[in-house]
Formats: sequence, C-alpha cells, structure tokens
Amino acid sequence: MDTTPNTFKKILFTALLLCSMLPATTTYAVDPPESYTLLEPLPCITGTETGCTNGTIKVVQIDQYVTYAFNLFIALAAVAAVFMISWGGFLYMTSDAVGVKGEGLKKAQNAVYGLLLVLCAYLILKTINPQLVAIPPNLVPKLQIDAGKLQYNTFFFNSLAADMDRYANQSDTFNSNFTAARQTANDAEKKKKELLDQLDYLEYDLQLPDTDPEIQKIKAQISAVDNTLVTAKGRGVVEASKASMAGSGLVLTQNKISGLNDRIFETTRTDEIDKIIADGKKIVSDIRTINNKKLTELGAIDQIKDVNDYANYSELALDLLRHAAAMETVSVVPSLGGENVARYTNGNKESVLLAKPRSLAELQVISSKLGNVQDPTLRAELQVKIDRQTAAANIKFAPKQ
Repeated sequence: MDTTPNTFKKILFTALLLCSMLPATTTYAVDPPESYTLLEPLPCITGTETGCTNGTIKVVQIDQYVTYAFNLFIALAAVAAVFMISWGGFLYMTSDAVGVKGEGLKKAQNAVYGLLLVLCAYLILKTINPQLVAIPPNLVPKLQIDAGKLQYNTFFFNSLAADMDRYANQSDTFNSNFTAARQTANDAEKKKKELLDQLDYLEYDLQLPDTDPEIQKIKAQISAVDNTLVTAKGRGVVEASKASMAGSGLVLTQNKISGLNDRIFETTRTDEIDKIIADGKKIVSDIRTINNKKLTELGAIDQIKDVNDYANYSELALDLLRHAAAMETVSVVPSLGGENVARYTNGNKESVLLAKPRSLAELQVISSKLGNVQDPTLRAELQVKIDRQTAAANIKFAPKQ
C-alpha cells in the first residue's frame, strides 16, 4: 500500500501547526545591537547582505546573524532536496527491481514535498506579516557589565597571586634563617664541649684551684657560649614559627580562597569565607602558643615578642583577605527606584548607603590594630593593602546608572 499521500498530509499538517504557533513579533525602540567580529568569515548568500565584502561577511549584528542563519537553512534545505531528488532518480534509473524503483521514486517525491513546505512556510509567513520572518534587534538582551566589579575582581585575583608569592618567599627566607640558626647552635655546642674538656683537664688532671685565672677565663667563655646557644636556639624557634605561619597559616588559607575559583562570584557565602579565615587564624594561634612555650622553656623569653609580632601580622593579613574575598560576593546594581543596591550571592541585598560604610568601617578596625605589629616593613605592607582595598571598595560601591 502506497503511504506517500498519507506521509505528505502528516508533514503538511505538522508544518501548518508549527506556523500557527509562531508568535507575532513586535518591534521596539531599542538601541542598535552591537556588532560582533566572527572567528571565521561567512559566505554571502544573496550578495546583498549588510557587510558583504568580496563574497564574505566578517562583521555582523546579532539580528543580521540570526537572519543569515535562517536564510542559510533554507538554502541548505534546497541543496538537500536537490541531492535527495538526484539520489532517488539514480535508484529509479539503475535498478530493475520494483521495490528499489519505488524507494527511489519515494525519496524524490519526499524531497520535493519537503522543499515546497519550507518555501511555502516562508512565503506564507512573509505574506501575512513580514515581521514574522524578521529578527527583532532585542532578540538577545544587551550584556550589562559592572565595570566596578570587573575592576575589583581583577584587583582581587592579582593581589591574591602576589600575596601567595610573597608569603611563599617569606617562608623560604624563614626556613633559610632557621637553617642558619641551627648551624650556629651546632657550632656553639661543639665549642662548649671543647671548653668543658679544657676545664676538666685543668680541674681534675692539673688540679688547679677554682680561683686560677685560666679556669675563670674558660668558665667565662662557657657562659658566653651558653648565651649564644640560647639565642641561636631561640632564633631557630622564631624562624620556624614564622615559616609555619607563612606556609600553613597564610599560604594555605590563600590557596583555599583561591580554590573557590569562579564560584566565588556566584554561590559562595560569606560564612564559607569566614570559616576558611577562622581556620587560618586558629593555625596561627596554635603555632604562636606552641612556640612561645618552647621559648619560655629555653629561657629565650626576650624572643617571644618576635613570634607574637609575626602572629599579629598574620592575623591582620587574614582579616584583609577575608574583607577582600567577601567583597567578591557583592554585585552593585541600580534598582528600579534609582537607588544603588548591593546584591550578595547568598540572596541578600541592601542599599549601598549601608554596605559601603560597613565595608570601610571593617577596614578602619583593621587599620586601628596596626600598632600591634612592631616590624616597620610588615606594618607598611599591611597599610598598603588597607589603602588599596579602601580604593577598591570605593570603586566597587561607585554609583551605577
């Protein structure tokens, strides 16, 4: 039984049904769409398209591009139809089998029906209303880029990378200093052993009195070596604690924040950032406590201040990292009422009039604690970060139109 007529009816009914479901397009008064440079030039179809030069199109607008694709599909449908008609004719002419001849004839007929449907659908729509086959310029909304956020994001990740390199370099320096302190301590231990051997020879072998000038001299040297030994061991503890704070406290926390990657712009909550920073601070605090105890046991109490100083620096550096990362969760957009709104990735939003002062106040609190850092180089480094983050916050919360 020949089912070709039934197939044609089904195809025709489906095409008409789809056409009836197409919504009428209304034009709007919008800005002209932006132009896009194609990665690869497209061939001109009619030769009269806008931007057609030497048979190709290199620069298009989005509405022109979609129209081009629409027309290209019609052209491809025509090419496919010609191919299927040729293939069907080839089967019909080269075979004596009735079934193959029928299959070839059916292919050619279906190709003609399909081509007619495509052309008729386009013609019917264009006759009813040319706008039905026209692509509105507002088909794809204009991409709105928050320039302030873009600048801040660039600032944040550049600063993050620079800080990670700086802390890694500091850790390497502290490790080198620790190695040098350990060598000094080893040399002092050897010197002390030599002096003790000399003292034993004078006191037990020669049985010189304790008041002998040579014995008094050696004892004075031993006392000096003991002081050197305590200082060297204490310095080793200090440098080791700094290296641990820089590596396990600062670099590790920086890596965790960096590990959030692009997600920090979309779904990261400030409480997630707070937890990472709190973990980093706990590491610093534990290192401070453990090594201060070691220094006390060694008798190098005067070097506790060095451990505390770098711990204070590390905590403030982590506070600044927390502020910078939290700022990444904010987008500033104009509301319908014209007032700028700070929108957070956790779904909250508030007026910039509240968000900006709070951000600057947080930086002011950190600035007030700079006096806890005695090392002028470290204190100056933190001040530079505060100044940069203050400027970045002003950019972030700048009025948007």
